[in-house]
Amino acid sequence: MQVNGLPEHVGAVSQPTGTESEPTSLYGGLTSELEMVTVLPHEGPAGVTPECPVTGRGVIVVGAGEDPVHGEGPQESSRSGELGDDTPTEERRILSVPEMQKRLAEKAVQDPDHRFGGLYDLLLREEILRAAATRLLGNEGSRTPGLDGIERDALKRNQEYHLAKVKGQLASGTFQPMPVKRVYIPKRNGKMRPLGIPTLYDRWVQMAIKTVIEPIFESDFATISHGFRPKRSCHTAIAHMYNAAAFPKRKYYWAIEGDIEGFFDHVHHKKLMSLLRVRIRDQRTLDLIWSFLRAGVMEGQLFKKTEEGTPQGGVLSPLLANIYLNHFDQWFLQRSHVGEKGHWRENNRKSGHTNLWMVRYADDFVVFSNGTKEETEAFKSEIKEWLDKELKLTLSEEKTAVTHTTDGFDFLGFTFRRKKQKATGKELLYSYPSTESVNRAVRRISDLTDRRQLLKSPEDQIEALNAFLRGWGEYFRHSAAKSTLRYIGTRAYMRMWKWLVMKSGARHGWQEAKEKYGHDNTWRAGKHVLIKVGYMKIDYPRHRVIPNPYLSGEVVTEHRHYDPFLTEWTGVNEYGEDWTVQREAARERAQGKCEVCGSDKHVEIHHVKARRKGGTNYLSNLVALCRPCHRQSEIPTSRVYYRIREILAELDSGEPDALKGARPVRGGER
Repeated sequence: MQVNGLPEHVGAVSQPTGTESEPTSLYGGLTSELEMVTVLPHEGPAGVTPECPVTGRGVIVVGAGEDPVHGEGPQESSRSGELGDDTPTEERRILSVPEMQKRLAEKAVQDPDHRFGGLYDLLLREEILRAAATRLLGNEGSRTPGLDGIERDALKRNQEYHLAKVKGQLASGTFQPMPVKRVYIPKRNGKMRPLGIPTLYDRWVQMAIKTVIEPIFESDFATISHGFRPKRSCHTAIAHMYNAAAFPKRKYYWAIEGDIEGFFDHVHHKKLMSLLRVRIRDQRTLDLIWSFLRAGVMEGQLFKKTEEGTPQGGVLSPLLANIYLNHFDQWFLQRSHVGEKGHWRENNRKSGHTNLWMVRYADDFVVFSNGTKEETEAFKSEIKEWLDKELKLTLSEEKTAVTHTTDGFDFLGFTFRRKKQKATGKELLYSYPSTESVNRAVRRISDLTDRRQLLKSPEDQIEALNAFLRGWGEYFRHSAAKSTLRYIGTRAYMRMWKWLVMKSGARHGWQEAKEKYGHDNTWRAGKHVLIKVGYMKIDYPRHRVIPNPYLSGEVVTEHRHYDPFLTEWTGVNEYGEDWTVQREAARERAQGKCEVCGSDKHVEIHHVKARRKGGTNYLSNLVALCRPCHRQSEIPTSRVYYRIREILAELDSGEPDALKGARPVRGGER
């Protein structure tokens, strides 16, 4: 079979005709412009159509078993930097980033041993850098500047200038990451957690690298891994656990609650680079990743080298962590014979031996065992020894325990326990919010309704509680949490009642508060009603085979870890006393939908002119946007930016404050 005139097993590289490019050392810096190598396959099922930015190159066809680095194989004449047949250049270009990612993923799936070259050339493409900027600037974390002091707003205002600067530095090989600014934030146990803040330039380039290499490694990742991967989440990990251990015939008795001690700070750099070389042979891309690993950190005025660990705060760190721990996943699958044909595991169990299963989320994992406690303890020791020897990691003795499933174990904020079903008497694996999660929720509700919050209005107070209850309930309702949801809902109801009494200042205002704000066994202030979290529908997650998201050719959105304790709003109204009313008026004007795309999911209200720049809460300055559109609203090159201006032009009556008079007055009739 041939594709574009070349056999399927043939790859193609480009380099100056009559020259050879020698490989450079990993520690020797980036390779020169003349040593740029493009090893991406042709358009179609074989891979991606490569583009050579340097003219005057010859095309070298490399047969199977030959070394493209040294230019082996017959040579063809130059074709203006394009490889393949005589198809017009405009038709053979990569038209979109998703198309490029799809072709990389297809090649990675079809040829598991293929090592990709020419990835650095893809980093120089404007569409890659623009897509990386869009994903980066849509991230809330991009608001915080690094050591260079460049802020997100400055990057948005002069994106073309910054794009040309980053591209020029990458093309000339002069781009060097800056040290990461380190700050400390408190942890739940009272200790301090180090937090790294890279510069926006560094995060930009890391996002571009991630855009290019993630489709390759996503094709290699195991199905038992769920952390920081597209289309996967905590709930997909929980569904996988149900599928592995919830059925009566799958009798796993013991569970190893695994936790790797200080994982992100102890990734071995040379071992990580060797795992990257399994799929990447483009030396300049490897050198660039190495420079991020060795960039160092700044604590105040003190510089510290980074001898190990992934880039702190970097968008590339979760992907590098998954690449590192994928080695552990593959070892486990081989060790436990998961996925082998035939009835190996069934025969193994009949012979009296232990079968194992694992689900991993980032550096936390659970291993199920249907053997004895002694056999499970022995496998825990085997895991500890293997991690120390192969990945230079330490299994946390404090957090790693062997627990019987009838006693229960905690994972991702849930408690999992095997017990008999009341209706049938069969043993099933149940999950519900852990005691720690419930206690944290109670403390959060108390903090939101204590005396320090009495300056808020009742409307803002209800919205603050709703923001937390809605997020917490949506996370934990995918379990046997009905009674827990009712408990948390009752707690919120009683605390809100106490807050309303304190707000009124009356000595015995319990009945007065209930008469004024009580509504259908909850609280109502204006149009704001405290949600009844206990009425949320219980929906158990179902395990489904998750296909490679990059094979669809569609846009893969940025994936984030969701924390149910991080609310979007705490009720502190930085936008002024009239903000809540104006926000609802803007939402009503749009009929609860995004005014750009028409979506009715996660609709937020956007200030066209920011408050810090003199913008007001007038309806003429507010637009209802869904969350994806909101993230692109301040990017001058986005379609959302232009559409917002068109909407305002349609609403503008010639008087900037014409809509001001329609604003209702807080404190009036309810």
